[in-house]
Amino acid sequence: PVGIRYNVQPDFYMHVFPNPASIAITINLQQHIPPQNTTLSIFSITGQLLLQQPLTNTKTEINISQLAKGIYILKLNSDDKVAVGRFVKE
Repeated sequence: PVGIRYNVQPDFYMHVFPNPASIAITINLQQHIPPQNTTLSIFSITGQLLLQQPLTNTKTEINISQLAKGIYILKLNSDDKVAVGRFVKE
């Protein structure tokens, strides 16, 4: 699938696909990141927090059908590590 891999630190990344998306996006975490310590946040391009949820698996599907068309920011927090990326809702 078409997507984007966001690297902030060499040992911490997420792969987001499809991008652009209309109904759902899938977040793949690097295999050795413990998902029980990881939180995903989605922000509008203006910085408004729209969704926040803990991740329980290394692969998680997020329903984005309720979001308006546009560009969104993803933020992944895991203990002391952070990855930031974006996706397009079409």
